[in-house]
Amino acid sequence: MPTVDADQILPWLRSPQSSHLTQDMRNAMWIIASAPLLDQEHGPLPMFAFPDRDELLYQLLKRQSEKALQKHLSTQRSHFLGSYYEALLSFILSISSSHEVLAQNLQIHCAGKTLGEFDFLLRDIRNQEVLHLEVAVKFYLQHGDYSPAHWLGPNARDRLDLKLGKLTTQQLQLGSQPAAQQILLEQALPTPEVRTLLQGYLFYPVSQLNTIESLPLHAEHGRGRWVSPSQLSQVIDESADRYWCALQDKTAWLAPYIQTSDTGLWQDHGLDTYFAKLKNKPFKPVLLAGLRQEENCFIEQERLFVVPDAWPALPKSPPTL
Repeated sequence: MPTVDADQILPWLRSPQSSHLTQDMRNAMWIIASAPLLDQEHGPLPMFAFPDRDELLYQLLKRQSEKALQKHLSTQRSHFLGSYYEALLSFILSISSSHEVLAQNLQIHCAGKTLGEFDFLLRDIRNQEVLHLEVAVKFYLQHGDYSPAHWLGPNARDRLDLKLGKLTTQQLQLGSQPAAQQILLEQALPTPEVRTLLQGYLFYPVSQLNTIESLPLHAEHGRGRWVSPSQLSQVIDESADRYWCALQDKTAWLAPYIQTSDTGLWQDHGLDTYFAKLKNKPFKPVLLAGLRQEENCFIEQERLFVVPDAWPALPKSPPTL
């Protein structure tokens, strides 16, 4: 069967040749091709990997797959990025030749309480093994030292250590709960092996963009930088040829961003001027894409979170840009 080289997909998504793809299709391809946040061999969690990445990407690139993806998403639309990510993943798994989806978002109840839910129950077609797959897409900014407790979500409430703790002590233990065992027994399923798919981007302070060896991060994890309005001029001086776009729609937070017009773009110090009025003022963190013009396209080259000068101290309801 013809295939696609998965290792070439992310560079291709940063080229004009991919500009015809919808954002949803780009995001589905990004899920298959991008690295997880944590190292698969030395990380604290048992990680999931697509064994048939090349074949999956080939199937996605077929013309009829785009229509099928849109139909699938139309029944599962949500304004939450995590739910959108799961919907994309469920479509990917539905066309996989290596895994069969047995259940999705299967809730487990006991004594009137919800103990949790299986994000996905899968059967590995190659060996008939049943898997409990927990998935998440996360965006963390490093602040302070480099321990998991100092990787914070843009809202400063989510933290990497909290997510890892919840996965380890709660979510991945669900299959061992008696109520879950009963549900599995009713479906003639064994206690599943656990796997995690944790993808996203890690954002480093503007002066630091190297992998921190004290954390079990994947060497090719998605990454960007974060700055305050007071630091923006430094970034602009380093990237004089960049156009900048605010990624207000979170569906644009996954795959490398591309657009075919200059509508809504800043250039040079127009960005600095826009944010200057927000120095020392509260606002919701903004994710920017730094774009390079190539042919008739503007293609993402870097990602930048702009956060208030007081971040991670944020007011309860800061204004939105």
